[in-house]
Amino acid sequence: MAFKDGHKKVGGITAGGKHPKTKQWEELGLMHEEGGADTANKIMSAYAKASINDDGSINDEAAEKFMEHYKSLLEYFKPKQSRVENRQDGDTIIRIVRD
Repeated sequence: MAFKDGHKKVGGITAGGKHPKTKQWEELGLMHEEGGADTANKIMSAYAKASINDDGSINDEAAEKFMEHYKSLLEYFKPKQSRVENRQDGDTIIRIVRD
């Protein structure tokens, strides 16, 4: 049966409402943002503590893992700055990027 003009809408999602699967995805995202961030902080703290030995020397393996994760997370909070482009023909171009 084809839809006819003036026919009252029956069933479905109300205006402004969200599909149940959309709600589930949003809840999953919140869990990752909140719980995932807390877990990431704990892991990063553990690597940071393990990076420095009791005698003050650096544990290379733990320090490398800490820095790897730290650098990958840092990009989400502080964008990379543009690098300076040098020309060897006497002209130097310096680009300054501000946040």
